[in-house]
Amino acid sequence: MTDQATFDLGSIRPGTHVCFIYDSADQRLDALGRIMAGVLRGGGSTTYFACDSDLDVIRDHLGQRGVPLDLLAEPTFAVKSAREVYTPGGRFDRDRMLQQLRDAYARGRAEVDGTVFFTGEMEWAAEPGLPGREHLVAYEQAVNTVIRTHPFSAICQYDAAAFDGELLFEIVKAHPLMLVRNQILANPYYVGPPEAANSDDACPCGETHGLDHAHA
Repeated sequence: MTDQATFDLGSIRPGTHVCFIYDSADQRLDALGRIMAGVLRGGGSTTYFACDSDLDVIRDHLGQRGVPLDLLAEPTFAVKSAREVYTPGGRFDRDRMLQQLRDAYARGRAEVDGTVFFTGEMEWAAEPGLPGREHLVAYEQAVNTVIRTHPFSAICQYDAAAFDGELLFEIVKAHPLMLVRNQILANPYYVGPPEAANSDDACPCGETHGLDHAHA
């Protein structure tokens, strides 16, 4: 057990499930650009589930961060429609989505040696009356179990303006980690089994990091 609470975005660890509540598109792209660039340069893969973001904008941003062009294509980099992935046929099925994550992780491990990283824009879940939307928090909680046997890294992106405060707090409580002010922090509000909030959620080097830190 350790009190370590923060670590570097540029070297995000396998097996991390992070909640990111953002206020602007620029804030989102800046933070996620740092993370994705670190994953790709470290020999991993990134899959981005987008609602509104443009593939070319994301790719150009990563190129500006020095990611080689050959890494900005499958199998190391892909942008997919969040609505098609999370809600095919206009319905959210928690168990189907969890299985998709397992399958995507297995494919990723067959293709890269580094971290298999997923990030999803969650605006689709703000749509009133969406069938299956009531299972969103249970889905986020279940990801913490799946990630123990399939140690991908994931950041779930929530637009602060799109969700009411009560639901956002329930969502926050389902994530062991939070992205706040350019740091990934242990979440003091996390509600889960005791073994989920152990030293595996901390950086192995035992230091406190910001965005500009890089491991040797």
